[in-house]
Formats: sequence, structure tokens, C-alpha cells
Amino acid sequence: MPLIRISMRRGLPASHPAAIVDGVYRALRATFEVPENDLFAVVHQHEAEEFVFDANFFGFQRSAGLVIIQITVANTRG
Repeated sequence: MPLIRISMRRGLPASHPAAIVDGVYRALRATFEVPENDLFAVVHQHEAEEFVFDANFFGFQRSAGLVIIQITVANTRG
């Protein structure tokens, strides 16, 4: 049972976080052989002052549309 945590700024259309969850879930199904319907995701939407990041860290440009995805998995399949 992988746990998906997604953090982003508040204010995007509801379809945006849903599409990200769907994409991550599809990738997990394809690469980790996650069973169908094994979907557990938490979407955190933050105000701008609560979602702090360096827009140029390591020389990569980041916009206000930055999304942080964390996936927690355990090796429980022998």
C-alpha cells in the first residue's frame, strides 16, 4: 500500500491535483506492480506563505506551480 503525498499551492482547479494523483498512481501500477484499487493519496494545498521554496536552487527555475510528490512504500511482498 504505497502512500502518495502531494503538496502544492492552493488555488488550482480541482482537475489539476486529481490529474497528478492519477499520473502517480498509474506510474506506481506500472513500475511497482501496485494492485488495482490500491490507491491512498493525500493532497496538501497551501497558501503562498506556507509553501516556501527557492525558485532558483541549483540553477533550476521553479514557478509558483511547483508540486512536491512524496511516495512512501514498504517492501512487504516477499
